[in-house]
Amino acid sequence: MKKAIYVSSGVWQIYYNNGICCKSPDGAEEVLFKEGLDDFDVTADKDENIYILCQDNKNYFYLYWHDGEKWQNKCMLESSATEVYNKNFTLLNVNDWLNAFYTVKHRNDTLIVHHIIYSELYISSK
Repeated sequence: MKKAIYVSSGVWQIYYNNGICCKSPDGAEEVLFKEGLDDFDVTADKDENIYILCQDNKNYFYLYWHDGEKWQNKCMLESSATEVYNKNFTLLNVNDWLNAFYTVKHRNDTLIVHHIIYSELYISSK
């Protein structure tokens, strides 16, 4: 999986290669989350902060963000479920509120979850 985010500084490429990686507009590449799986989504806000929602092999959800200078991260959810599967992450920014949509299995059903992430709770001001 590979996704691109367009900001004024150029194109950021977020992709999976034995972990979640990124290529910045200047061509620098780095591994952001070695434990990350090929199930993530990316968005940006009006200030051009870039956000990634992803999971690891323990079923924990993580939010990564680039604040214009460096990448930071926070564990969003520590799941007690042991089965790891594709959550179909979709991450949208609406009026500076991050909206995460993903699927979870419950008994014999698959449910869609809408998780609102208020960015000020996670991102320190510049």
